[in-house]
Amino acid sequence: MALAATGAGLPSPVAHGAACMAPAFLFANALWQHMPLGRACALALAIAVALGAAGMLAAQAALGQEPPLQGGVAACVGAGIGTLAARLLLPAIDRFVSPFLP
Repeated sequence: MALAATGAGLPSPVAHGAACMAPAFLFANALWQHMPLGRACALALAIAVALGAAGMLAAQAALGQEPPLQGGVAACVGAGIGTLAARLLLPAIDRFVSPFLP
């Protein structure tokens, strides 16, 4: 999931947060096509946090080590930033792109 790793072999908290930020934004964009933006962002946040938790559990299972708490916090913060960016930017992007769509 994350490219950078700490000395223990686990993904660094910054990389883990960044790896949860992008899916949160993309999930919100995809879900917005089917529901209101506020609900889409809330659901995208939940999905991205679950994805981050699954990544931490997979790292724990693969390496046999207890993941640090910073990784879980970074996943939640990254997902929150991605969701907030989606909430703020998606309406502006839609206004910019809609004149060019058929």
